[in-house]
Amino acid sequence: MNGWGEVDKMSFNATDPAEKEAGHEYTATLSLGADNVFFKVATGDWATINLGSATDGVEALAVDTPVVLGGANDNNLSFDPAAAGDFKFIFNDKTKTLTISND
Repeated sequence: MNGWGEVDKMSFNATDPAEKEAGHEYTATLSLGADNVFFKVATGDWATINLGSATDGVEALAVDTPVVLGGANDNNLSFDPAAAGDFKFIFNDKTKTLTISND
């Protein structure tokens, strides 16, 4: 979505009142066009964290459908919004799930 750089950084949710412990979610809200985008959840060094599809090949994500990510280097994620808009990407580092919602 951003040339595979560190432009669209996620923010850490420091607390989780429901679990009464430190939060496990990172979020970012992105304005996207109605075009298919390919991406991963990763750190800038591509070594500390490099998560994409847990299956072979590209995995398509849908709004409000959590997906468990895997550490496969060549398996990207894709998202093809039906219409342009703002979308919230929510990554849970405890469960390694990613959810996209309409923001």
